[in-house]
This record gives sequence, structure tokens and C-alpha cells, in this order.
Amino acid sequence: MDNALLKLKEGDVLFVEGEMISELFIIKSGEIGIFKEKGDRLDPYRNIDAGSLVGEVSIFTNEKHRGATAVATMDSEIVKISKEAILKVMNSRPLWLGEVMKNITDTLIYTGKLMKDQSIFQDDMTREFKILTPDMEGRYLNSIDDYRRKSGVVRTNA
Repeated sequence: MDNALLKLKEGDVLFVEGEMISELFIIKSGEIGIFKEKGDRLDPYRNIDAGSLVGEVSIFTNEKHRGATAVATMDSEIVKISKEAILKVMNSRPLWLGEVMKNITDTLIYTGKLMKDQSIFQDDMTREFKILTPDMEGRYLNSIDDYRRKSGVVRTNA
């Protein structure tokens, strides 16, 4: 299926770190939290609000696996669009468009790494994520473990 509407409840997992990349997501309503799994802890990275994309950078790179875990931090509606559908649209456009998108993506990745390495805006990025209570973290970790069991995606950083 090229696209689908997903209805997630707070705590439902959208994808996990290490999972194969096969789609991008548009947040129609709600909010998605992006986390790095650190052993038996979750390291909050950022919140992504309605109207935003999740996973778009990976469509134009050679990455094969997700680099983080995404969990609904409130009830959410998500539009899932397959990588194949996006590439089909891209391939129907001028050849140079794909190269432009890849260059923009590479620049964004480089800028993000540079900002992280230089600790630029680190305080602002930390404040961007709402408080993750121990109860929330426990529920999210349980959901992530259940998702991994059902999908067969092995944890890569245990």
C-alpha cells in the first residue's frame, strides 16, 4: 500500500531504532516523540508536532535503518507514505530534482551533526521536549519492547 492513515494512542510506537526504512510519515494530528534508546532508558531527542514530517531525510540518503525510535506522546493520526510512492513521484520529475533533494538532505544532515558536535542550541533542544516522567518512560519502554517482539526488530544498542 502506498499510503495509509494510522491512528496511534499515546504510548504507541511508530517505529524503532534499527528498523528498516520503508516510508515517511506526516503527522496529521497529535505529537510524536523521538528517542534514542540507551540500555533500559530513553533519551528524549525532540517532539514533532502536527503538520510535520517524520523520516523524510532517510528517503534521500543511503541509510537503511532507523536511527531513533518514534512514540506517540499523545493520541495521533499519522499519514504513512511508502518510500516507493515517493520515489515514483520523484522519478516522474526532471532528473536533476532528485539530485537537488539529495544535496539539500546532505546539507541538513551535516548542519545537524555540526550543531550537535559544537553543542549549539543544546539548551533550546532539551527544552523542546516535554518532561518524560518515570511512569511515561516505563510505559513507552514496554510498548517499544512489545513492538520489537511483534516486528522482529532486534535492539542494536542494548
